Amino acid sequence: MLSVIATALLVSTWGALAAPASEAPKTKPQLSRRSGSIALPPGYSHILFQDDFSVLPPGSQPSPSKWIIATGTSYPNGPANWGTNEVQTYTKSPSNVNITSSGTLLITPLRSVGDDNNSSSWTSARIETVADHIACPPGGKLLMSASLKFGSAPAPSQMGIWPSFWALGSAFRTSGRFDQWPAAGEIDIAESTNGSPAVWQSLHCGTAPGGPCNEFSGLSTSTPLERDGRTFHVFSAEIDRSNPGGDWREEKLTYLVDGKPMVVLTGAEIGDEKAWTAVTRMPKYLILNVAVGGDFPNNVANSMGEKTPNRKTTGGVEAGLEVEWVAAYST
Repeated sequence: MLSVIATALLVSTWGALAAPASEAPKTKPQLSRRSGSIALPPGYSHILFQDDFSVLPPGSQPSPSKWIIATGTSYPNGPANWGTNEVQTYTKSPSNVNITSSGTLLITPLRSVGDDNNSSSWTSARIETVADHIACPPGGKLLMSASLKFGSAPAPSQMGIWPSFWALGSAFRTSGRFDQWPAAGEIDIAESTNGSPAVWQSLHCGTAPGGPCNEFSGLSTSTPLERDGRTFHVFSAEIDRSNPGGDWREEKLTYLVDGKPMVVLTGAEIGDEKAWTAVTRMPKYLILNVAVGGDFPNNVANSMGEKTPNRKTTGGVEAGLEVEWVAAYST
C-alpha cells in the first residue's frame, strides 16, 4: 500500500537498478501452516511474528494481542483518506473483517447504496501488527511473508478494489509525525488492484518528490498472477545483511512470489546510505488491508479510460482478501 502516490505503477520502475531474478538467491518457498503453527523456513531460527488464525472461532476477529484494527479514514491527526485519496471508511465490523469457517482471515470491502440509488459509500478493514519491532539483525536476514488469495470476482466489478500486504517503518506510527514518509521506509510486499491478474511489489524510501526511490511512484515490479478463487500464493520480502564486512552497499532486498525471487535490489543501487539503512535496519510493523479507490487504482484504471470505484464496482466476499497466515522471521 503506497503511503503517498502521485503516479501509477503501471510498469516496472526498477529498470537497470535491480538485478534480474535469475541472479537472486534460490530461497525455498515458505511452508504452509500445519496444525496451528507455521514451519520455520530453512536458514531462519527466530520467530518475530506469526499468526495463522486457525485457533480462532469462525465469525470472530483477529486476536487483539497480535493485531490492531484501524478505523476511520486516517490515523489520528494523520493525512486524510490515508494519504492516498481512498474512499472507504475502515471499521471493526465482523462484516468487514472476520475469521472464516476454514480458519482463515477475510477482509471484505462492502458498498452501501444511498436512498437515491445514485450515491454510495464504502467500508472495509485494515489491520496492523501490534508488534512494531520487526527488524533485520546485524549480519543476518529478515523474511516477511504471507499466504494470500486475492478476490476472483470479474475485473469490472473490482474496479478500485485495492488489497495489500506491506511493511512500514515503525517511526511512522509511533512518532506521531506523519512527515516520516517515505523516510521511514515502506516495503510493499504484495498489492493488486482493479481485479488485475497481476501483483505489484514496491519500495519507498528517502525523500519525496524524487529521491533515491523515485517518489512518489517508488521502485516497483509487477508479476502476472492468476485469480482463480482457489489458490493461495506466498508473497515475501527478504532483507539480507549477511554480506561479509557489513558494507551497506552489498546488502540486498529480494521480493519473492511462491518462493521464487522476482527482483533483487542492493544498497549500492539505491546509492543513499541513510535511505537504505532506514529500510534494512529500522524496525517495522506489518499491515493487511483492502482499500477502495485512491491514486493507485485510479492511475491504473486511467490506462483503460476508467475511474474508480464506479457503478460496476460491487465489492463483497469475492472481492475480498483472504489470508491463510502471516509471519516474520530472522536468523
